[in-house]
Amino acid sequence: MDEPVYKRPLTKNSNPVRYPLPSLEQVKINQEKELLDLAQVRYGIRGTEVTLSFQPVGISVDMDENAIFRQLMAAPMHERADQVLYALATGQTDATIANRILASLSLIARMKAK
Repeated sequence: MDEPVYKRPLTKNSNPVRYPLPSLEQVKINQEKELLDLAQVRYGIRGTEVTLSFQPVGISVDMDENAIFRQLMAAPMHERADQVLYALATGQTDATIANRILASLSLIARMKAK
């Protein structure tokens, strides 16, 4: 008698992954490239010209994460992510630092919301 539950027939080459998964490093590099592209398009570095509705806080290339956070605390809460993206788009910080700062700002916002 047939069973009422469908069972997939077994194949000889039952490989659950049909394509190789990217490494964590490749995912990280792709994420940083996409973040840079997003920032450049958003602030008119690539594409049409955009007018800024905020005053940049002065993030510079030689600043580390702590110094950038101290600068961001002077900016209003709703502008902080835009400040980081603008610094990334203009080359004032690199994508690795920007990605970590944006993740930290997101966590801080979630903790304050609770």
